[in-house]
Amino acid sequence: MGVVLVRLLPRRRPCDERGAVALMVALLALVLFVMCAFVVDLGHARDRKQASQANSDAAALAGANVLYLTGGASGCTISPCFPQAVAAVEAYTARNFPDVTAADWAACEDPDHYYVYESSLPSTAVATQCISFADDNDLDASAQPTKIRVVTPTVHVKTPFGAVAGVSEVPIGSSARAKLQPGANRSCGLCLIGAGESYVGNGDVTVEGASVHTNGSFTTRNEGKIEALPAGESLITAVNGCDGDCVPSATYAPTIADPYGSLVPSVGSVAAGLPVRTTDVDPCQSGPGVYTKDHQFDHSCTLPRGVYVVTGTWSLKNTTLLDGTSGVALYFACATGTTVRPCVAPGELGGELDVTNGDAQLSAMNTDPMQRFVVVYDKFDTSPLPLQGNGNTKYIGTVYAPTSQLLFPGNSTVTVENGPIIVGSLYSNGNHALLSLTSAVGADIPVPPEKPYLDQ
Repeated sequence: MGVVLVRLLPRRRPCDERGAVALMVALLALVLFVMCAFVVDLGHARDRKQASQANSDAAALAGANVLYLTGGASGCTISPCFPQAVAAVEAYTARNFPDVTAADWAACEDPDHYYVYESSLPSTAVATQCISFADDNDLDASAQPTKIRVVTPTVHVKTPFGAVAGVSEVPIGSSARAKLQPGANRSCGLCLIGAGESYVGNGDVTVEGASVHTNGSFTTRNEGKIEALPAGESLITAVNGCDGDCVPSATYAPTIADPYGSLVPSVGSVAAGLPVRTTDVDPCQSGPGVYTKDHQFDHSCTLPRGVYVVTGTWSLKNTTLLDGTSGVALYFACATGTTVRPCVAPGELGGELDVTNGDAQLSAMNTDPMQRFVVVYDKFDTSPLPLQGNGNTKYIGTVYAPTSQLLFPGNSTVTVENGPIIVGSLYSNGNHALLSLTSAVGADIPVPPEKPYLDQ
């Protein structure tokens, strides 16, 4: 049997890999560190981006809110208020995103800008291409802007950890656009500023040459109608619509304030210097003055030209005619004893003109203090205003009774020439009653802009 000799080779020693593992761990740790650093840097950049966008959004709205804000402390007398809008955008940014400086605004470029305002600005503002204005009809030179575009200037956010990878800063910028509907003056010849119903029943209301507005609603019945002429130009607007026949159809419009509230002189200034009649005397004999007692006209007569302040009730008997065509102003107010005073808010019964059983022919004067006003109720005089008469009644001038109801319930026509008629509401129930406003002069109604909103 042979013997097999096996040579035993020496066993190799295993390789020492501890150094390679340590190197790999170190490299991995470095990678993770760099990644974490990037996450920190990018998170910070993201936060600044969000802050920039929030600023653009809010700054655009801030500019839009003052674009049509005139009067008071605004410093703007004629809108659009471009200087104030630019200053508002930059002031908001200075308070809420102070990364941006005035130099940044001046150097800012917006290739998509609209009209840029570069004229006189408040001392705290600078002209910039990154605040621009436009309307739907003219994007380059806007007279009535409906949009304001804001591009918050680019700022550079430092990335200290990113510098390891060669990225030392990240540029951050944003833009926004606010949209609004600018205010626009409109007018009404017949202005009903009470919030209630104006019930015309079977009567008719015709306004020629101006529009009609109510802060409440219109109601007509059967053959009753409210009409504004000329067709296609004059409007009928209402906060709560028209139940019945309105021509043209009533459209919605927001509530209006008293358009003549600041134009009517105070009763104290009107009464100053006038003789005071503390007993019931005939105004047609006594002439202009302050009348503190009720009076019934039992015969046709002519009022001498001038101003009459009345704190009682003036009424007409059947077939009487009150003629004031030489030029009169009848001012109805309240009194304490024989002392004339304004009526108290929200309203009280004061002086009253009741033409129900007679007729009146009254024309306004063209001289102060009651220029163009023919019948005036104190703004808080809630006494009714029955003007219709027996068919021969006409008023030339402005009829103003903002918290009163104008009544024409009979079967005759009340004609007002020029106007406007500014009352709280209307009431009629006669089959042939007609209130006719001819050659109407519209009262200007300032309409504020709608609340702006972001559309980009």
